[in-house]
Amino acid sequence: MVVIRLTNSYCVPVLTYACNIWQLSTTEYRSINVLWNNTFRRIFSCCWRESIAGLQYCSCLPMNYIIEQQTIMFYRRTLRTQNDILRMLLTLKRDHMLSLLEKYIA
Repeated sequence: MVVIRLTNSYCVPVLTYACNIWQLSTTEYRSINVLWNNTFRRIFSCCWRESIAGLQYCSCLPMNYIIEQQTIMFYRRTLRTQNDILRMLLTLKRDHMLSLLEKYIA
């Protein structure tokens, strides 16, 4: 569990740096998830064919959920800011924000 906490503390911030402005395709999301899954396979010494879903969900979310969570939190913080320039930029990215939220609000 210590290795997983270290991975979450050091690797996740590096992997998700500036993810708030990314516009990822399905293929790119898949590549990031493969990287994240391989990290768990390496930690737990699993074969590449083995599913790590049980190991992963007990400790942290899949990488695409982490990226989307951070993006939503960024939009929420930006909406609450008093900075007019940031709020104007957010209105330009409103379509991306709404498409992201539609996946989770149903």
